[in-house]
Amino acid sequence: GWCKKFDSTDGSIVFAMGSDMTDATKEMTFVGHCIPDLSVATETRNIFTKAGVIVVSLESASAGTYAKAIVTSSSASYTVKSNYIYTDGETPLSVIVVYDSTLPEDGLKLYVNGMLADSVDVAINADLIANDNSVYVGNDDNADDDGFGGRIEEIVLYNQAIEVVSPQSLKHVYKKPLNAGELSREASSNGSPANYSA
Repeated sequence: GWCKKFDSTDGSIVFAMGSDMTDATKEMTFVGHCIPDLSVATETRNIFTKAGVIVVSLESASAGTYAKAIVTSSSASYTVKSNYIYTDGETPLSVIVVYDSTLPEDGLKLYVNGMLADSVDVAINADLIANDNSVYVGNDDNADDDGFGGRIEEIVLYNQAIEVVSPQSLKHVYKKPLNAGELSREASSNGSPANYSA
């Protein structure tokens, strides 16, 4: 499939959405799939930004790289971040951020490669900030040196909280067949989707 390669000095892909995200109020889910470059400098590398609402990035420190998300509601800004993650320039990375202010606890969750990495409580029934800021993929509205380095393969936003099912093993369920030889297939005898394992 197609993807966009960023070298961290590029600009960004800009969507002038204006207030098009206003239907994402008390719930929102961000899903991003990317392949970060081998090394991320000791700074922020933005994957997705809508200023004042959500920023999803990779951050680095001397000990390594971690995923981070900042979500802003009408009550406060909330931050979640992962432990250090492995980046080699070839391994895909999945980052999912789920905001749900209808929950009494853990209203903001960060998943990395399908596993819960961090969660925080948010104010009950607090709406996300509604603004006319554009959406930026691969950088932010400042177009400074916070650009992403690597390939961004997919970005999806939902106006509801999508419950993420963390895998119990390295096996995942797919709803359509994959090309022969890519993955080994376990037969499905009950009519549910077949399991494919890497």
